[in-house]
Amino acid sequence: MKKVLTLALSLFIGVGALAQDLPQRSPAATTQQRVGLTDVKVEYSRPAVRGREIFGELVPFGKLWRTGANKATSISFSTDVIIGDNSIEKGTYSIFTIPNEGEWVVILNSETELWGIDGYDEANDVARITVETQKTDAKENFSITVENITDNSADIVFAWAHTSASLPIRVKTSEQAMANITKALEENPQDWRVYRNAANYYLTNKIDLPQAQKYMEKSLELNEDNWYSHFLYATILAENGEKDDAKDEAEEALEMGLEEAEKEESEFNYAGMIQAFIEGLED
Repeated sequence: MKKVLTLALSLFIGVGALAQDLPQRSPAATTQQRVGLTDVKVEYSRPAVRGREIFGELVPFGKLWRTGANKATSISFSTDVIIGDNSIEKGTYSIFTIPNEGEWVVILNSETELWGIDGYDEANDVARITVETQKTDAKENFSITVENITDNSADIVFAWAHTSASLPIRVKTSEQAMANITKALEENPQDWRVYRNAANYYLTNKIDLPQAQKYMEKSLELNEDNWYSHFLYATILAENGEKDDAKDEAEEALEMGLEEAEKEESEFNYAGMIQAFIEGLED
């Protein structure tokens, strides 16, 4: 009986220990960032320096590193991207690195369920990119961030101790945006907002402004009761050199905005902006 109780107690303690939620020496972290129309997600663990010499000692130069701790670090892209000279298909990849003094080799590998480097197979490499390193202020915990973000590019930045390395990525935002515009116009040919969104994208990116003007004309044909639509149309007209028509549309936008604000017993906060635009046309 005593043996049975002892065994039962040991099993109970074992189950309890397995169920414990305890702090990890290298806690898990996730970095998420939208770049243009591409979602980038990095999942990794963050070891700490803890007074150790990191690169060249704890992480030897010239040898494969898991790029963090615990399970292999992973990165996912919601669309195809370009890294260096490599076209990378959308999906999830593990990240390994080979640190050297002054440069790192960054590796994307298709096997994403590895624990550290155990089971790593170079045959599954999707890309290898060499990047330069920089000296930085001391960073206690290893980090992976997405920096220098534009509509078409960003840098994946690895930083730990006194070293950082940046992996530039490029995304195909323009192609994706144009495809989305075409699809939206085909699926919603009577939605005035679709034409206005297309016109706004063309204007913002200085793409085929005569076509942007046509999109706005269609939008206003479907719905002319929106002050912002008239102002956007005015802006496009001005860009196309049609200042007189641009002034008329801007004045229409200002009048509509003031009337709407009066009905709602509020101020029209964009009045000054539109008035300044009108005055700029008169210079």
